[in-house]
Amino acid sequence: MIYKMPIMEKVLVRGPNWIGDVVMSSPFFEGMKDAWPDADIYVLTKPHLKDMYLYNPHIKGVITLDEDHGLWGWGTSLREIRKLGFSRGICLPHSVSSALFLWLARVPKRYGRACQHRSIFLTHPVAGTIEDFKGHQMDFYMELLEALAGFNGGDLLPKIYLSEREQKKAYDIANGIERPILGLFASAAYGPAKMWPGRHFIDLANFYIQATGGSVILFGATSDTNTNNYIATSIGSKAYNLAGKTSLLETAGVMGLCDVIVANDSGPMHMAAATGVKTIGIFGSSDPERTAPRGESAHYIYKDLKCSPCMERQCRYGTYDCLKAITPEEVFRKIAE
Repeated sequence: MIYKMPIMEKVLVRGPNWIGDVVMSSPFFEGMKDAWPDADIYVLTKPHLKDMYLYNPHIKGVITLDEDHGLWGWGTSLREIRKLGFSRGICLPHSVSSALFLWLARVPKRYGRACQHRSIFLTHPVAGTIEDFKGHQMDFYMELLEALAGFNGGDLLPKIYLSEREQKKAYDIANGIERPILGLFASAAYGPAKMWPGRHFIDLANFYIQATGGSVILFGATSDTNTNNYIATSIGSKAYNLAGKTSLLETAGVMGLCDVIVANDSGPMHMAAATGVKTIGIFGSSDPERTAPRGESAHYIYKDLKCSPCMERQCRYGTYDCLKAITPEEVFRKIAE
């Protein structure tokens, strides 16, 4: 069934739970504002993702949800939502808990995908699950918007919005680093089946420095410090390790000042592409048909071996051939195109 909702006064959107999905859902919010320019759009998100929405001009407010303590952590958020008096809620994640929350928040009209047997908590379930969907994750979100608004928004691309503070911090960090700059993201929270070998990143960086005279910036969270230190030490004095030194938005700001970024399939890969910088995604166990970076300067490399995409966290054969088959020389040629 297709639901074409009328103009809304106040709507709450339960946002995705991962950085990459947050980036890929940004056209959904832009499309909502195009469809309902008078609507006040709020987003409900996890605390560590709050900054990703703060400066989005299509979003009026951000409400954080403490899920670390289960149902006991929901009380404050539920009270805040009830006080704001939303007339409609839209659920982007596929989980039962996300639909249950909108029901507990007493949002009168609740929309979302009819997956995970959660339709009991939705007043307007929309058919289709991500498992059955054959396209890109971003298109999955936009198809939901089309069901709700009759608006496709197929020409919209992911965007990241920064404040002047993040932009200034990014310029301060990049100032003095010899250009051109190659940005690298060598980790992946999902697991090693998404991680291009560290030695390949080192060889690629050395090719780049030798060919251009430029520098390399390594991005990552605090948990990526050791991986980045190994790569940066092997590269030498023209490598700069930012692991754990920048916030999400500061990271996006510095990414936007790079000349090219190479990243494993990850949230930071989508962040890089959303800044508009040339981005090359490395795909091993995952499926680029679903999660390739989207943008005018976004590219990816994928070998499409018989065993991939397996979507596993670790290689069942212990070889990681899908990643090893992508050579530093091949990636460097892609950079030079």
